[in-house]
Amino acid sequence: MNLREWSTNSVFVNNIIQSEDKSSMSTIKVLGHYWNTNQDTLSLKEPSLMNSLVSERAILKDLTSVFEPLGFVSP
Repeated sequence: MNLREWSTNSVFVNNIIQSEDKSSMSTIKVLGHYWNTNQDTLSLKEPSLMNSLVSERAILKDLTSVFEPLGFVSP
């Protein structure tokens, strides 16, 4: 199994990875977050809280849609 779309913020490692296995985009999606490899920053996708139906289920679905293992956003 050949894995593709590798990306890193290290220039040295990027030179080692073959061009057909490298991701061509500088911003990639990782576990629901957006990672900018040039600036080495992570950003969260804003939850869509403006649904036409506001219910407890819709609110909980939006709150849990972001995978955040460190617990900064939600406990």
